[in-house]
Amino acid sequence: MLELPPKANIAIIKSKPDDLNTLQNIWEQAFDRLHSVTTKDKIDQILNITALKDTDYLKEYLQLHENELKPEEKHFIEMSISLKMHPGENKELNLEKNNSAGGLITEDDFQNFVTNNYVSKPNLEMIARKIRNNKPLSPQEMAIYSDKSNDIENLIKSISNKY
Repeated sequence: MLELPPKANIAIIKSKPDDLNTLQNIWEQAFDRLHSVTTKDKIDQILNITALKDTDYLKEYLQLHENELKPEEKHFIEMSISLKMHPGENKELNLEKNNSAGGLITEDDFQNFVTNNYVSKPNLEMIARKIRNNKPLSPQEMAIYSDKSNDIENLIKSISNKY
């Protein structure tokens, strides 16, 4: 288990082309570990803050809650910070905000999920297709999947039955 000393500096991976893929893989592993030790409510809270908040807020959150967070929770938040700080990430986030019809969750759709727990069927189907095709999910999609996993898994089954 990875135990970080208090107020540890967060490592930032920079500039090699494979770094984003490596960082995403580490983030996914951290997400899996998070599920093994954390309650659903706490996971939802962590996913929401990592998807919605900027890196400064997340760093401050880590400092304020360092005694309350499990090592897996700290590691997941740190990986989320690193992913947000990755040089290629800003382009992806801008693309995501500007592209509502291209298979990405819009900011309005995600805010509707956070405030009303509502996700449209096309967005659920899009997440199901991405999972079925082994495509990486954005932090927003991961947050939605965490809450709507039964609906999405049923859609995956229905998509699979079509082929």
